[in-house]
Amino acid sequence: MDLLFAHWPIPSKFLRPFVPFELELEEFDGTSWIGVVPFRMEGVRFRHFHLPWISAFPELNVRLYVRFRDKPGVYFLSLDGSNSLAAFGAWWSYHLPYYWSKVTHKTFPTGDNSPSFQVEAICGRAKPQLIFKALYEPVGDLFFANPGTLEHFLTERYCLFTKQRKGSLMRVDVHHPPWPLQQAKAKIEAQDMVRPFGLLLPDQKPHLLFSPGVQTLCWPMRRATGIGS
Repeated sequence: MDLLFAHWPIPSKFLRPFVPFELELEEFDGTSWIGVVPFRMEGVRFRHFHLPWISAFPELNVRLYVRFRDKPGVYFLSLDGSNSLAAFGAWWSYHLPYYWSKVTHKTFPTGDNSPSFQVEAICGRAKPQLIFKALYEPVGDLFFANPGTLEHFLTERYCLFTKQRKGSLMRVDVHHPPWPLQQAKAKIEAQDMVRPFGLLLPDQKPHLLFSPGVQTLCWPMRRATGIGS
C-alpha cells in the first residue's frame, strides 16, 4: 500500500457539521483529528468476490474519527481515486463520497535503500481544481501502535460508516491485521483537500505515520443499528 497517515488536530466544533447526527465525533487529547491519507490500493478484496482490474490504483482520502454506540470507526469526507470504475462502484455500492480524479503514485529509491513515494492529485470536483502533493518516506523501525496512544486512535479502526441515499446510517466492517507502522517525514501540500468543506488545516507540522500496508477484507454494508450483533 505504501500508505501515509497525515493528521492535523481540528476542534470538534468545526467538524461536527459534516458528521451524521447519529455518530459521535471522537476526540483524543481534547481535540478531534482530520486525516489526509494517500496510498496505492493493491489487492483489496471483498468478502464474496475479487475484482483484480479495479484493485490496483492510487487513492487519496480525507477522513474523520467517529463512534456509534460501542463501535469506533471512520467517516470519510471525500475519496479520490484514478480508477473510474472503482469510484462508481464505491459510490453506488457503499454510498461513499468517491470521485474519479487524476491521482499518480511514484516510487523512488533513496541512498539508504528505503524507498520514497510521491503522490499527486488533481481533483476537478471543485473550482478552482483541488491540488494535492506529497513526497514522503518511512523513518526508523517498524512498530505496532499500543492501545491508548494517538497512533492507535488514528489507525486501528475496523469499521467505516456511511449515510445511505435514503438517509439510513450504514456500516461496513473491515478486517485486517494491525497496521505495521513507521515514523515518516514528508513534504505535503494538503490544504486544498479540505477547502470544499470551508475548513483550514492548522499552520503546524502534521502528525505523520507510514505503513507498507496490510491485506484487507470488507464485509457487506448493513444498517448501523446492527452494532454489537
